[in-house]
Amino acid sequence: MIDLRAVAYPVALLLTLLGALMGAPAAADLAAGQEGWRVFALAGGLTIFAGAALALATRETPARSFRVREAFLFVTMAWLVLALFAATPFWLGETALTYPAALFEAMSGLTTSGGTAIRGLDGLSAGPLLWRAMLNGLGGAGALMLGVVILPALQVGGAQVVRVEAAPRRELLYPRARTMAGRTLAAYAGLIAACAACYGLSGMSAFDAVAHALATVSTGGFSTHDASIGHFHSAGVEWTAILFMIAGALPLAVFVRALRGDGVAPWRSHEIRAFGAIGLSAAALLALSLAASGEAPGPGLLREGLFAAVSTLTTTGFRVSDGAAWSPFAQAVLFALLFVGGCGGSTAGGLKLFRILILGQTVKQALRRIRLPHSVTPLTFEGAPVDNGTALAVVSFLIAYVAAFWAAALALNLTGLELGASLSAAAALLSNTGPGFGPQLGQGVASAGLPTATYGVMVATMLLGRLEIFTLFVLFIPRFWRG
Repeated sequence: MIDLRAVAYPVALLLTLLGALMGAPAAADLAAGQEGWRVFALAGGLTIFAGAALALATRETPARSFRVREAFLFVTMAWLVLALFAATPFWLGETALTYPAALFEAMSGLTTSGGTAIRGLDGLSAGPLLWRAMLNGLGGAGALMLGVVILPALQVGGAQVVRVEAAPRRELLYPRARTMAGRTLAAYAGLIAACAACYGLSGMSAFDAVAHALATVSTGGFSTHDASIGHFHSAGVEWTAILFMIAGALPLAVFVRALRGDGVAPWRSHEIRAFGAIGLSAAALLALSLAASGEAPGPGLLREGLFAAVSTLTTTGFRVSDGAAWSPFAQAVLFALLFVGGCGGSTAGGLKLFRILILGQTVKQALRRIRLPHSVTPLTFEGAPVDNGTALAVVSFLIAYVAAFWAAALALNLTGLELGASLSAAAALLSNTGPGFGPQLGQGVASAGLPTATYGVMVATMLLGRLEIFTLFVLFIPRFWRG
């Protein structure tokens, strides 16, 4: 049987931490003389109380009982429970969202999706803006732990090919996972600090620099302004965003190896080279589309095309211009990028490039066997062999991803969204990207006043995308609970 205490205890610890972190936006509002600090103090106190009570009730749990089935359940419960409590300040505070919209906002932050139900960000006090940025930062850290520690050990969707070092054994996730997590989070924190410093040097205020650094490296896309990065009208800010969005979408293993002295690690990676080729190709197409629409050729045009391509490919969702004004061809390019995503073992969402590369090799191998039935062409990824089981897992994941996309699009359409908006929202939410197309969605996938059912489908789709589909689907198999 599944030891539910083994699942509840770490969730309780994370919940207590979440409540403690609400003290930061409370302090920010208090320092600015805003009454919103009371909401964060109340929400933080309730969250700490719930987490502490649950921890006390389950504190006798032995660490050795946390195995594969418990890990599947823990991952889902952690994201869901944290989002339920993180939504409280949006519900009770000055944003005055309905609880479904507040839950959408919190889940969007924690899954680093970047969609928002809030309009009028420029008029908000520091507390809610800081809380949104912190949710992006927490979500990015969670995505890294999921991508480099948990999913490789659980062998979900072929994720076992993503490694920082020798992955923890499937039978038992401790203790090597702690070492991997520590090194990965250290690299993540270093990137955030560097990004904040670069934003500050580019002209941002200290508050904006920290908030946008959390949203950039996490590829979350939450901004402190309605116009996103376009608010600053600064080439330096845009180049900083481009650089660190790319850094957030690269395998954190590269940075860990670089810290150990292997500075050429990025240039040996086929996945990173493919990422660069796709990004540059898309940027060129977008720049050509802008030129065809009448924009004057120049560095600004190239930068705008590159920014849009990088923002979408990395699943960040920042913008410098009105995406709805792009030509149909440019929107088609951006829509295609929604399905690609970043590299494995990064904060980015989407299909992930390692799966696309393995799928390409699988198709190439199949075609070669048609021409040369007796040939032997082994699959490899980053120089290591890929067994048939892993290749099958990748193909299965891609099929499930496409099925989930169409199911989400249909469900959104049934809740009242028009077809184009449903398709773009489903792709954006499943890839944890953010912006969609269509007047019902605006620039951030959701707008205030959508039906409760629409928010519900959106929340479920974001969670499904962040947990890489199978992690959530496995909970609905009766045998999972029987053992």
